[in-house]
Amino acid sequence: MSHDDKLLDPHLSSEETDSIVLTDQVDSSCSYFYFLWGTHAENNKLYSEAEEAFEKALICDPDSRYILRKLPILLIRMGKQHGAAKWLRTLIDKYPDELQDRLLLARLNIRNGEIDEAIQL
Repeated sequence: MSHDDKLLDPHLSSEETDSIVLTDQVDSSCSYFYFLWGTHAENNKLYSEAEEAFEKALICDPDSRYILRKLPILLIRMGKQHGAAKWLRTLIDKYPDELQDRLLLARLNIRNGEIDEAIQL
């Protein structure tokens, strides 16, 4: 049963439909809290802590372009190119028209000697 079908199900109580709606909503305050924590950690060169905070922010708001873009840059600084490439691919899948993200992934691929992958972008 799809999400919309569940909402239209006449057998569900209003509390059950409310809980379905709430689980799909973006939690901006949660995302903002973890984003600020991550930014503070990054500014203090606590990169592992920043990575964890940004990933938690994305749990609260999985479509945040800013955090999706910030996380790969942090991972590149940490020397985690493969992790950065993974997040960049996620970002490109969600926002395929953004050329900056493709360009950053292409540069990363070139730096890693993955020329064919860079050309395909």
